[in-house]
Order: sequence, then structure tokens, then C-alpha cells
Amino acid sequence: MDLLAAPLIRRGEVVALLQDEIDGQRVPIHALMLQERNRLPRIRACIDYG
Repeated sequence: MDLLAAPLIRRGEVVALLQDEIDGQRVPIHALMLQERNRLPRIRACIDYG
């Protein structure tokens, strides 16, 4: 959500709430995919982005 919210917060369009309640620690996420020719490009883009 940082990716979507950070620009809005910087511009003052939204206000961050409950900052003391949020655990800012990153949690690793792993993705496994079978090697296939017909894999969806949007899934590959999501994995490559992360």
C-alpha cells in the first residue's frame, strides 16, 4: 500500500491514521511458478516488480 498511498500523503490528499498501531516491518513474500509458455504476463510483471 505504500506504493499507492505515499504520493497521496505527500501531496496532503490523504492523511495517515493510526501510525502508532502499524507494524512497519516488511514481511517477505515468495512466489513459485511453473515454467509454462502460456503464463499470464500480468502475473510475471507482478513477480518481477516485487
